[in-house]
Amino acid sequence: MALAELGLESAIRRLCDSLTPDSVPAITCNIVAPLPRVPSHVETAIYRITQEALTNIVKHARAKHASVDLAAEGGVLRLRVTDDGGGVSEETSAHGGRGMVSIRTRAEGIGADVSLQRADPGTVLEVVVPVPEETT
Repeated sequence: MALAELGLESAIRRLCDSLTPDSVPAITCNIVAPLPRVPSHVETAIYRITQEALTNIVKHARAKHASVDLAAEGGVLRLRVTDDGGGVSEETSAHGGRGMVSIRTRAEGIGADVSLQRADPGTVLEVVVPVPEETT
C-alpha cells in the first residue's frame, strides 16, 4: 500500500524509518532524487528486494548499522544494501537461503543483476536495474 500511495522513494524511506526506532541495526537510507520513472512492477520488485534484504539483516546479520542506497546513474538504477554484521557465508552467497532466492527471483523478473558479497565487516547486496531511456 505504501508504494502505491507514496512512490518508490518515499516508500523505501518509510520502510527504513519503520525498522529504525527501536531496532538494531540502525538503518540509514540514502536516496539520490529524483529517481527515474519506472514501471510499477519494477518499483514493486525494488521495494520487495529492499524489504527482504533488511529483513535478512535484522534476523541474521548481528549488525549494528545498515544502509540502503538507491540512485540512478549511467542508465541504471542501483540499489545497495550494506551492513556491518558477521558477513555472508560463501554458501549463502553462492546459493542463498530463502531470502536470497526471493531477491534473485525478483531481480531476474525485472532484468536486474544481483551480487552478494562479504565485506569487511558485513555484507553488500547490490542490485542493478537497466533503465530504458524513455523513462529517464
